[in-house]
Amino acid sequence: MIKRITYGVIFGSVLIITGVVFLCVFIVFPDKLQEVLTEKEPVFICGTSNPPQKSAKGIEIMSTNCAACHKVNGDLGNGALKGIDKNYSAAFLMGYINNEDSLIKTNNNIVKRLHKKYGENDYKHKNEFTKGEIESLISYIVFYQNNRK
Repeated sequence: MIKRITYGVIFGSVLIITGVVFLCVFIVFPDKLQEVLTEKEPVFICGTSNPPQKSAKGIEIMSTNCAACHKVNGDLGNGALKGIDKNYSAAFLMGYINNEDSLIKTNNNIVKRLHKKYGENDYKHKNEFTKGEIESLISYIVFYQNNRK
């Protein structure tokens, strides 16, 4: 009999605690819950706004993988990406961004010119981006360059 009462008290306590937690989540903190449940807008680096939908993934890729070394705009120089859409084909960029070493091994003339002009360093691009992700990245870079404040 005492075991039944003890289990009843424990079960009742768990129900009360659960109810209080839900009450806090849904009534006391509705803004926080709404913030957690809603999808966040992409964070635009460097003050850009309203990029095309195609660029959304490019913003993420740029800010998490590229921005430490590369400038999206500015004078051409080491790390500058100004005009990449005009100067290089999408096929070249795909190969260069995903596996620079393979282009170096094949003695690719464009890579040789880049290394001659900007110098070589120990970092070689080696990523696994899809064609769509690279197109999104290029779309973002072009959008940013054309809409820079």
